[in-house]
Amino acid sequence: MYLQRFGLKMLPFRLSPDVAFLFPSANHLAATESLRRVAAGRGGITVLTGPAGAGKTTLIERLLLDVPTTTAVARLHHGLPSTIALLQGLLVQFGYAPYHLTRAELASALHTFVAEREHAQQHTLVVIDEAQRLSNAGLAELLGDLTPEMTRLAVLLVGDPSLHERIRDAEIVPSHAPRVGHIELSPLRPDELVGYLEHRLLTAGATDRQIFEDTAVDLLMRVTGGLPKFINKLADGALAAAFDQNRNTVQTEDVLSAARLLGEIETSQRRYGGWTPAAVAQPAASSDETVPDTAGEATAEPLAELSQTADAATAIAPRWRLRLQSKGAALRTMTISTGDFYIGRSRENDLQIESRYISRRHCRLTVQPDRLTIEDLDSTNGLKLRGEPIWKDALQDGDVVHIGIHELHFERVDPER
Repeated sequence: MYLQRFGLKMLPFRLSPDVAFLFPSANHLAATESLRRVAAGRGGITVLTGPAGAGKTTLIERLLLDVPTTTAVARLHHGLPSTIALLQGLLVQFGYAPYHLTRAELASALHTFVAEREHAQQHTLVVIDEAQRLSNAGLAELLGDLTPEMTRLAVLLVGDPSLHERIRDAEIVPSHAPRVGHIELSPLRPDELVGYLEHRLLTAGATDRQIFEDTAVDLLMRVTGGLPKFINKLADGALAAAFDQNRNTVQTEDVLSAARLLGEIETSQRRYGGWTPAAVAQPAASSDETVPDTAGEATAEPLAELSQTADAATAIAPRWRLRLQSKGAALRTMTISTGDFYIGRSRENDLQIESRYISRRHCRLTVQPDRLTIEDLDSTNGLKLRGEPIWKDALQDGDVVHIGIHELHFERVDPER
């Protein structure tokens, strides 16, 4: 592990949301202040949007720390398939057992609960994450149930940028809703990335010495587009690569190595359609300063090498088919290829399994050209392979790993030659 080499006391780039690592970029600071006003009891509807990996979940965690203990809070982590399921989920968190109520009874019970708190001058906060999964009709119906002219009820809808466009363009918000606010998260700017890396490293216990070389930072920006989730994933891999090479700083080749292993070349190309997104190619010049056009000089050759290496690896590396089952029922099938693949209960995992037997970040699959490895990430209930508990093991075609009450079935799928 690279912690000792880089003088760290904890992992600086974990994917799980942690408010201790929240970086005060200009955009995230403004969003935090707006959410504090929501926590203080401002009523109405607030829409928080941003691309996947921009840090929305961390901001929600920060918001909930600021909410007074007298505020009743209900938070649903993802859009449920129907308005009835949403109403049931909200009422359960408010202390009801609503499973035998009709749609009208559910709406009435929720209205009564919020109205009673309104009359007692008590605040209520409802957070709906992944709200873009709801249909326009479902959103309109839900907001109609939640916002009957109540000034102490705050509704926070969280989702991707399409959510705000739908709410703005469609007739979703009831005419009696007090107000609608919009908070938009954007990726880090190129000039903020060094500060972001230093902030997380210092929070994790590092000294103020430079760990990521400038060219490595530039490449991190180009591959990730400034999205914190992908920065964390690649920076963690680059630190591990530098450790493997017995280096005390992270160089460009360490970022390249991590990008190869994690499959971030293809991900970046899918995300941006090329290597250099226009928005992150280089910092914008101010009115009285000219920025030299050198953004790609240090990385043009490594990027070409990386793309060619990735194409070759993709052509020969096997893929694996993963089938998730529980009690004999098939739940999901997917194909995984080069890189790390995370499984757990929280939604930032590549495969989310909602079960009390599954830890937030339960295990990691690592796909390499010559093997597939599964590793337990200090989960509560562990992993079992062939009836025996395992911590880290290589998997074979046909292996079945037991994870809680679920099963992971693995099948090797060799690429066509």
